[in-house]
This record gives sequence, structure tokens and C-alpha cells, in this order.
Amino acid sequence: MFFYRSKWLQNSSIVVQPCSVVERVVSLPLVSSTYGLVSSVYANTKDNHPYLKTACEVAEQGVRTITSVALNTASPILDKLEPQIAIANDLACKGLDRIEKTLPILHHPSEQVCTGRMSRLANTGFRLCPMLKTW
Repeated sequence: MFFYRSKWLQNSSIVVQPCSVVERVVSLPLVSSTYGLVSSVYANTKDNHPYLKTACEVAEQGVRTITSVALNTASPILDKLEPQIAIANDLACKGLDRIEKTLPILHHPSEQVCTGRMSRLANTGFRLCPMLKTW
């Protein structure tokens, strides 16, 4: 399934480019960097804790199985709903355009966002634990 959206350029010409709201959200620096951090912690936890690794692998296999069954079952329905899905995707892309303009923080990696927030908190005298003199 390919979706397209029109984008106005400054010289009033229109460029048609592929648009999938899911692909756009995943490609946002804040989302992709956060996903990378969480994936790293997850993999590290599995490597360091054998019992958790076993439980996680069982859960992962269950998710793969359920996803496969759901995809096979939903494919005919999705084919019939493709025009409605395209409209919903286009509206979601337009909404994401507005959100990206409103929240420029989405275009920064999570490390930069956290560092900036922590330094602002430190400058206000906020302490994570009142008993501690420092962070």
C-alpha cells in the first residue's frame, strides 16, 4: 500500500511524495532514538538475566505467532478498506505536520532532550532527592 501527499513549495509548485504516517513517526529523531535506547536496555537485560531472557523469548514467540495469524486474517478486510485507510492516513499525515510545527522537540534525539531538561531543572534548584546536595 502506497500513500501520497501533496506538499506545496515556496514557489507554489506541488511535489507529490509518498507518505505513511507510521513511517514518518518512526523516522522522527525523538522516536527513533528512544526506540534505540529501549531496544538496547531490553537486549542488555536479556543478556544479563537468563530467567528474564527465557520469559522474553517465550513472549516474543507468542507475539510473532499472534501477529502472523492477525495479518493473515485481516488482509482481506484491509484490502476492502484500502480507500478509507488512505484517507485516514492522509489526515494523519496532515495532523502530524501540525504537531511537528507545534512541537519542535520531536526533531531532537532523546539524549539531547533529556540533557536539556535536566540542566534546566538543575538551574532552577530542583533536586531529584531533597536529601542529596547534588544529583
